[in-house]
Amino acid sequence: MGATFWSYVVPYTGDVTTTLATLHQQVFEQEYASDYASLAELWDDEEFMNEAGTATVLDTPRIADTTEPPSYGTLRPLTPERVQHHLGTDRPTLNQYQHAEPQLAREGTRWSGHYLLLWEDGAPTRVAFWGATGD
Repeated sequence: MGATFWSYVVPYTGDVTTTLATLHQQVFEQEYASDYASLAELWDDEEFMNEAGTATVLDTPRIADTTEPPSYGTLRPLTPERVQHHLGTDRPTLNQYQHAEPQLAREGTRWSGHYLLLWEDGAPTRVAFWGATGD
């Protein structure tokens, strides 16, 4: 079948979990609201979610607050060493992320992903979420 890579860059709301919840709702409304009554109903459709998935951020409903190897359906931060390796700084900008995105895509494990705060003028302003769905 093959894996499908996906990525999003969205405004940072001050909390990664809240930012992700907002993104989940937006993607659900754009892609699945005509087929499911709610995001929870989509996630409860185990047959669809476990076999096909959405090939979107909806396949990763949880934030893992660790950089340890991923568990199914989670997003986790890159280690500081990997951020430095790919981006050359601990406070990457949107432009730096966009330039490094092809290499960052290789950091992932199927059915999981990563997130990264993006900075502007000394403050985090966006969050990049990326990952892969499929085998």
